[in-house]
Amino acid sequence: DYNATAPVHPLVAKEMGLYLAKYFGNPSSAHYYGVKAREAVEKARRRVSGFLGSRSEEIVFTSGGAESNNYAIGGVAEAYKEKGIPALLLAGSPADNTARSLGALISVAGTNLSAGFLPTLLK
Repeated sequence: DYNATAPVHPLVAKEMGLYLAKYFGNPSSAHYYGVKAREAVEKARRRVSGFLGSRSEEIVFTSGGAESNNYAIGGVAEAYKEKGIPALLLAGSPADNTARSLGALISVAGTNLSAGFLPTLLK
């Protein structure tokens, strides 16, 4: 249904094959397999940033939609915070933990409500 997952493009599968079958280590680990995986992640980060015209440190790979959404929500909350504008976050799970960790004001309006930020006049 393409809502939760989608097929991997054949070129992606080809590129990933070696790291799924042979160099399957955690990229955060210091052992051989982890180092190989980290090198592959950094190479991918450079390739994506080159394509987008960004700095490689601006590229963040996530494990899925919820994690990606949480990064986006966090970025908006942080932008409001840096400007001194309080933000009211209307969120259902899984955004609650992200918002709490950023110290945003929380109003849980149900799990089917999309997360969104609204500037408030609260001080």
